[in-house]
Amino acid sequence: MALGLAVRDREELARFDGDVPQRFTVSDLGDLFSSIVVLVLLIASVTCGRLMIRWLPEQHRTRTTFQFTELVSNLLVTFTALILGLLTASVNASFEKAETDLRSFGSQIIRLTNGLDEAGAPTLPIRVMLRTYTASAIATTWPEEPAPDGVYPKVSGKQAIESEALGRLLAQVEHNLRRLPAADDLQRGLKSDCITRLNDLLNQRWRLIGEAHSTIPMPFYWMMLFWLVVVFLSFGMSAPRNWVSTAYVVMVALCIAGAVFVILELDGPLDGVIKVSSAPLRDALHHLDVSVASLPVAD
Repeated sequence: MALGLAVRDREELARFDGDVPQRFTVSDLGDLFSSIVVLVLLIASVTCGRLMIRWLPEQHRTRTTFQFTELVSNLLVTFTALILGLLTASVNASFEKAETDLRSFGSQIIRLTNGLDEAGAPTLPIRVMLRTYTASAIATTWPEEPAPDGVYPKVSGKQAIESEALGRLLAQVEHNLRRLPAADDLQRGLKSDCITRLNDLLNQRWRLIGEAHSTIPMPFYWMMLFWLVVVFLSFGMSAPRNWVSTAYVVMVALCIAGAVFVILELDGPLDGVIKVSSAPLRDALHHLDVSVASLPVAD
């Protein structure tokens, strides 16, 4: 959709441009790499267990010894399952909260757009800048999806909502809104209402920024990983030496690595393979497109 930007508006928006578009890089595959590392560690633990049992003296390979190691392994399996369950529940709750807050963020953009519409034609440059922010946030946070039309900065980095350049865009929106002239009580009331809605929008943005970061305590994560290594080490020592047991242990290791991948992905709701939907911001962008196209801008 053509936005009809004036030359003056294009020059003002150019101050926020200059970054390169984001594309998926090796760093975006960090969660997949971590899960592969977990898989390799678990399989290596099983292999070490099988090698250790061959080198142990006969007195250390008694039935009583294997019963004791099985008892300890069962205890570790229980603790590890509990931790995995807690981590899964925690990151899933954080992911759902980020999804809810993003929907609220999109609705606040729509409410602000409606307020600017009521204020009339003088707010059109502000709506153009708000549209630029929304389009750039979509294009950078969801680079795998079709990018919105129009002129906007291509921000580098993993999370557009946290971008300093887009933060300056919203700061400019606030600056222009506060400088907006108000001739009567009605215009002053509309201006005050728009400023209140913009403050709500800015607060919601910072809430999303906080939720975009990892919430998993790393010592907790590494402790769980160490327990898994010990458990699979005992599996290697006690498992029968045949292809059935080997295939079964490998499949269990794959399942655990997959669970770790999902946990790490849910822990970053605005990046990675599993992320929140862009639909709320795209709905807000549609409202902005309609608002900006409703009034022409003279060149």
